[in-house]
Amino acid sequence: SSTTRKVTKYKVESKILAAAWSRNGDHLALSHESGQVGLWDVHGNGMTVLGKSDAPMWCLTWIPDNATADCNIATDTLVVGSWKKNISFWDECGRNTKRSQNIDQLPCSLSCSGETHGSFIIVSGSGGRSSIRNRDGNKIADLPKQDSWIWQSCLSLLGDRVAIGMDSGSIAMYSLSCPFIWCSDGYWMAWRKGTTDIIVNHGDRFGRIRFHGDVRRISMSGKVLAVKLPDKVFIYELGMDDNTRISSKCIHSFAMTRADDCFHLSSKELVVSKDDRLLLFSFEGNMLVECTLKSRVNCISAGVITKKGMASITVGLENGDVLNLLVRPTFPVDFELQRTHGVSEIIQSPNQAVFAVIDDERTLYVYHGSTRKIILSEKDVAGFVFHTSVSHFICYSRRGSLIIQTLDGYSASFQLQGKPVMFNGSGVLLAINNTLIRKRLSMVSILKQMFAHGDMCSASSIVSTL
Repeated sequence: SSTTRKVTKYKVESKILAAAWSRNGDHLALSHESGQVGLWDVHGNGMTVLGKSDAPMWCLTWIPDNATADCNIATDTLVVGSWKKNISFWDECGRNTKRSQNIDQLPCSLSCSGETHGSFIIVSGSGGRSSIRNRDGNKIADLPKQDSWIWQSCLSLLGDRVAIGMDSGSIAMYSLSCPFIWCSDGYWMAWRKGTTDIIVNHGDRFGRIRFHGDVRRISMSGKVLAVKLPDKVFIYELGMDDNTRISSKCIHSFAMTRADDCFHLSSKELVVSKDDRLLLFSFEGNMLVECTLKSRVNCISAGVITKKGMASITVGLENGDVLNLLVRPTFPVDFELQRTHGVSEIIQSPNQAVFAVIDDERTLYVYHGSTRKIILSEKDVAGFVFHTSVSHFICYSRRGSLIIQTLDGYSASFQLQGKPVMFNGSGVLLAINNTLIRKRLSMVSILKQMFAHGDMCSASSIVSTL
């Protein structure tokens, strides 16, 4: 009939077990029972054979992959699961791009997260087991074990849910969450993208640093960035290449296998914690100082200004205490603030004259750095930041609202979700489901309050930042 179209069939050398199109639609990958994987073009021409195994190549998927944060040229990596209990990685030209990773099961399904940069993959198969792995195939975590083989797993578009289909005929679904890791110092900011990349930002400039392992901790001091992987620490010096890109140069690296709880870059040294201990390391990896505190360390931030202008850190403990410690010679106590509830986060103002504490009951306290008197307290606070230019101007999220406020009482509320991570000019950067969204806030309401009280000095300080 007129609606019938001729379909061209192509003979292949053995049974096809899996097929997947590349993101741009130029390549079709086929894996075979014979152990062969081939790439075909859109016209049905066999282009490349990706090696040959003596075990079935049971599953495959394409991982979208960009070289830089602002790169418009996209490339894809093909991940193939073999019943020799390994997964291998290939580019669109048929080249083996990474070392194969051995796994402890027969892979039956590979699923890639739908994020632009393909942050992780799910490997499922024999024994009812599924694992979350990064782009290099390194295991991040295991999903709950099932009672039968898993033949198919599928990630949602955002990569926040996974559905698993089992040989028993049942389906299981799990929610996935990856903690948002970030740090900032002034106008510099860095955050983890996926599990292996760091995005660095300054104004409208961006840069990307890619690692072969999972990024566990990051900390920043000026133009120096420290990155902690499971077994190594990297120290980077940041700079500006041109008008649009940030450059990064690794100036030091050293092995560190300890499972540190907190990680903080202080001037030319690193401070890490393990339970109730603080340890100071040089950039060469030498441990310089170790001290034991009276409770587990929950968080570390830059310290308040000391009387002698010496470098310090502020430490929040599980028992609720806040300590300001001099970095040298052996973490002597500059001041101690005794509190009731455990400290979950400490945030320093840009001029280090004021600091904020969020406790484990989500109550916010803002303290004067020298007197330690409470300036402000609020309950049910999910996130807090100081303005990068005006230390008495703050932003915090509370009960589904975003609130901007000066420490002398002027405030405005907005119906915005997310945790504020940077407050600059009239805009705020919000973290929502591991994604950063910038929102511009109207200052009209808060300026009207200042004008009504004749507070021209406060109004001038706010207007100067816009």
